[in-house]
Amino acid sequence: MSWRQLWIAALTVVALVSSPATAQDEKNQLTGIVGRTFISNEGITGATFFNPFVRFGNAITLEVNYSRYVITTGPLLALSGEVPVVFNLDEDVNSGANVVPSDYSSYFITPAARVNPFPGTAVSP
Repeated sequence: MSWRQLWIAALTVVALVSSPATAQDEKNQLTGIVGRTFISNEGITGATFFNPFVRFGNAITLEVNYSRYVITTGPLLALSGEVPVVFNLDEDVNSGANVVPSDYSSYFITPAARVNPFPGTAVSP
């Protein structure tokens, strides 16, 4: 997937997800997070060259999370379905003998369910 296709797909997802959430409805939640990715170095088993490790750089990660309340039992509990999407657009990779690609991109889509106690309060654990 090229960069242009990835950006178009990401903007399409954000546009589709954010349009229902703009109606000031308490059932929808849309969040976005920007952060860094830290991946530990990994050894290459059976390598005979100097520096037999795969080393990863620190890339910038973007996350978009859409959540919708499915069941609400008043002020005590709420069950919501959510779809977080995480993009890691440019992860640098290197090793001692250049046996790995120089960089890669990745994305993760992981549907989930979440239980919120006291969903109507300002802070919900």
